[in-house]
Amino acid sequence: MHVVHVKPTGRSVYIGDEFDRTVNGSKIMEYNKIWQSNPIQSWSGGKKLQDMPGHKSPSVVTCKLSKLLAEVEHHLHKAAEVLWQLMEKDPNLSSSAEQMLRYYSGCSDGASCRLGQTGWNAYSFNVDFITATHLDSKNVPGSLSALIVFEVGHPYKGGHYCLPQYHKVLDCRQGIVLFHRSGDPGVGLHANCELHRPCSSSHRVSLILYQTMVKTSASIRQISSPLSLQSESEFSPDPKRQCGGLPHTR
Repeated sequence: MHVVHVKPTGRSVYIGDEFDRTVNGSKIMEYNKIWQSNPIQSWSGGKKLQDMPGHKSPSVVTCKLSKLLAEVEHHLHKAAEVLWQLMEKDPNLSSSAEQMLRYYSGCSDGASCRLGQTGWNAYSFNVDFITATHLDSKNVPGSLSALIVFEVGHPYKGGHYCLPQYHKVLDCRQGIVLFHRSGDPGVGLHANCELHRPCSSSHRVSLILYQTMVKTSASIRQISSPLSLQSESEFSPDPKRQCGGLPHTR
């Protein structure tokens, strides 16, 4: 008998026993590669720690989309730098930008991991993609992700950014940038509600810039120590502090 496990995001499944282990004794369900899904319109680029490295320590790898966009990805870096400069100048977000840059201290691949001069090291493109409630659990603790939405064709309805912990939904449209600690428990739960497209040429395209872990577990424990994170009040469930939008959406 096989058991079908469904991820909280609703995106993928694992068929097998929850107690299955890898050759080095870790839980096999903790690795993304063993989860299967139907083709989805979501693609990731940038750098990340490899999944299932076996007996070796995990190393930093380049995501497939970055390899496909190798000749043009520098344009995305330039766009990300514009958003990063806005984040650094905003009094509510500048301390988070400083913390994200500190994450790379002592990391030999730090400079090569970053998207240009920003603190982000990864990105995702989504087309008409709806997600269930989830946390971006591989994000660096305390880091801010940036969400940018592009509207293509006839105006769509729905696709709102949901914040269940605050009982709020945000209609993020073209021209708005949303910053969110999307990986932090207590403030980061998010989802998208149903999308209604009036015709086949109507699309919601989103770009997410984020900081995913590119250090080993030992380094992660060091950067996540109480001294390196911001004060406890910074992580209090106040949507005005945890989600910032530009221009003028707070």
